[in-house]
Amino acid sequence: MTTPITRVSGIGPSAAEVLAKHGFNSADDLAKATVDQISAVPGFGAARAATVQQAAAAAVSGAGAAAAKKVAAKKALVKKKVVARR
Repeated sequence: MTTPITRVSGIGPSAAEVLAKHGFNSADDLAKATVDQISAVPGFGAARAATVQQAAAAAVSGAGAAAAKKVAAKKALVKKKVVARR
């Protein structure tokens, strides 16, 4: 099963459409691609291509989900501390 391309941080519906026109249909496709291949897509310079490639690799490996859970846990802890101070 492949990871949806919109699970990649920084890829919304519009970017997903542009990437699909250039053969990138999933996060797995982006994770396997080189920065040069991604930067050949209009709107994806070398810096953005590198960031997207790394984010795709994290999304595919599950690291993206783990990081999201960690951020959510930190937010909940901060909120709890703020409420406790009142």
